[in-house]
Amino acid sequence: MENARVMSKPCFWYNGQLIEGNSLSLTIDEPGFIYGATVFTTLRVYHQSLDHPLTHWTNHCHRLQSSLQAFGWQQPDWEQLRQGAQSLITLYPVLRITLFPDGRELIMGRPLPANL
Repeated sequence: MENARVMSKPCFWYNGQLIEGNSLSLTIDEPGFIYGATVFTTLRVYHQSLDHPLTHWTNHCHRLQSSLQAFGWQQPDWEQLRQGAQSLITLYPVLRITLFPDGRELIMGRPLPANL
């Protein structure tokens, strides 16, 4: 099985930091919370590599960039975003990358469903 590592605690990447746990603090007036003002992509990571051809990392990033440009939102620090994804791919074969209007990033992972 590709992702055999067992985690004791879940973790995620938020705004440049790897965070252990399953809680994130947002203000009650956060547009992403109130209005769903985010853009996101979900990707399958093959062989724990963002550069594997089936992962299509560059295509996912281009779609996110296009969406942010269409809305006139701030671009994230793309190097930081890649660092966050890289920090999670040894733990999770599926990543969801969510970008906020002000450039913050949230990356969460999950296992593959058992039937895949």
